Order: sequence, then structure tokens, then C-alpha cells
Amino acid sequence: MTKVLNWIRDHSHFVRNEVQPILKRNAISKDAEIEFCSGMITLVAEKLSLSLPALEEPLLAHTVCEAVSFVRALQTRFLLPAALSMPILEPLCHVVGETCETIGRDAFRKVVSQSNAFKQERWMAISSQRDLVGKDLTPSAIPMLQTLRDKLLEAKDALAQPLFASMWPKLAQQLDEFLFDEVILANHFNEHGGIQLKFDLTKNLFPLFGEFTAHPENYFKRSRDGCVLLASNNGTVQLVKDVLGKALHETKSRSDAIKTLREVGVSSLKVEDAEQVLVRRVFVP
Repeated sequence: MTKVLNWIRDHSHFVRNEVQPILKRNAISKDAEIEFCSGMITLVAEKLSLSLPALEEPLLAHTVCEAVSFVRALQTRFLLPAALSMPILEPLCHVVGETCETIGRDAFRKVVSQSNAFKQERWMAISSQRDLVGKDLTPSAIPMLQTLRDKLLEAKDALAQPLFASMWPKLAQQLDEFLFDEVILANHFNEHGGIQLKFDLTKNLFPLFGEFTAHPENYFKRSRDGCVLLASNNGTVQLVKDVLGKALHETKSRSDAIKTLREVGVSSLKVEDAEQVLVRRVFVP
């Protein structure tokens, strides 16, 4: 990309003073320098679209940053307008955006690949005699959390701040869906298992995003709400189950169910989803 910048610089005088007059004489209302830059950018975008899929991190992230620097240099050196979405830059910006998505998806896959033992924890069998319930991290969560921490740090160090700022919320959303669907809805929990899962997520996983936002839990609304229900005491669980059951399957107003959920701290789950979570909450003597 540095070579392309040099080509543009070295040929700009010729394009401006030799080509532009020809366009003018032929009543062609185009800016020769912009057209030249556009052609060069298209070449860069095409090359990147071919080479990026074969790159591994951290070279992938480094190349994305180099592409962003290339765009900034064009804007500064050739006084092109500050917005990245202008037509001349769209091919390159599209490639950069797609690659950032790839980095996020790769991070998600690697975190999930380290989650199998955590997903298969016997949450229903956690005993009240276990002194560390809700006080110490579940050991099977450690590989998943370490991988997540490492991937966040790698992306933060490698990506330009605006790119990273758009990447991590999407990763958080993917993880929220995964935790809700593959951990909460795929298991059964007694009260102590619910307390332990709530501790693992709210005190250990969500805070990994705390460097980027004051309220990381707001990016994990479904799994957060699921944990609130699973960790509730048996009396509260039974009450909420009854209210939701009547709202969904009898004649009780749905607004009563929503109000009850709000009262126990559930703010984002749909009534149907909340009922599905409570189906996973068992009463074990």
C-alpha cells in the first residue's frame, strides 16, 4: 500500500497537468486525479479481498490497520473529504469492514471452542454444602475466559480504535446469544447452580469488557436476565412461574407477567423466553 501511495504521489503532477486538460478539451467533467486515485484504490481493494482470507492473526489485524492508515494518508495527502464512506473509498472500506467482522467471528469461534467443559457442568447437582458457591470461579470456565481475554487484548492492540470500538460490541452480542442458548437453555440448574453461573458470568466474564464500557452487563442482557432467574430462591421462582404460566396459557394479563419480571430484576427477556429459562430451574431437596 505504501507503493501505491508513492505511485499516486509520483504521477499526480502528470495527471493534473497533462490528463486533466485533455478531459476538459473533450468536455468530460471528471477530476483526473480523483479518477486515478479511484483506480489505484480499486486495485488495492481487489488485492486485499484475495489475500486477507488466507491471513492468520495477528498479520490479519495488522493488514487491516495498514489499510486504514492507507485511507487516512489518502485523505490527508490528497485533501480528499474526512468521510470513509465517500464513493472513491467504498471498495477499500468494504474490505476493511468485512475483515473486522472476520476477526470478531474468529475470536468468537475460539472462545466457544474452549467452552465445552463449562457447558457440560452439572449445574443441577451443585450442593449447598459447597462453601465456595458464588464465591469462586468454576474451574471449567478458566480456558474460555483466558481465551476471551487474550482475543480482546490482541484485537485492541492490533486494530485502530474506531475499528475495535465497532468490533467488541458485536462479539459481546454473539457471546450473549451463545451463553443464553448453549449454556442456560441447554442445562438444568438448582438454586446453587444458578448462583454459581451468575457469579461466573457477572463477576468474571462480563467484566472482561469493563475496560471498554462502564456497564458491560448491558451487552449481555439475555444471559444476565437468565442468571437473575436461575439464581432466585425457590419461592421467587415458583411465584414467577405461576404468573408467567397464567399469562401465557390462561387468561391473566401479559402486563402482569412483565411487571413481575421487572420486580425480580429481569428487564430484557420476553415473557416466553423467561418461561423457558424457568423450565430449566429445578427444585432439588
